[in-house]
Amino acid sequence: MYRAWGDAVLVSQLYFGVGVLSLLTGLGKAMQGQALDAAAYAAYASVYAYGGYAVNDPGSFAGEHAWQLAKFKVLAGTPVGA
Repeated sequence: MYRAWGDAVLVSQLYFGVGVLSLLTGLGKAMQGQALDAAAYAAYASVYAYGGYAVNDPGSFAGEHAWQLAKFKVLAGTPVGA
């Protein structure tokens, strides 16, 4: 069990590190006037930074998952309540 927990902690730390690097890259792109690239890196940062928490506590991702599912259903033309 410890091995699995240790792996989860390592994955969480790696996701956090990638999130920080993406955030810093996005800030650099914004300062260079590259708005589209900055937005892409900001999106990467939010996904990677949040991913670490999802590894340790999958329930913390429930709200984001519900939002994504609702948006998918809207795009697919399926009623949200279905």
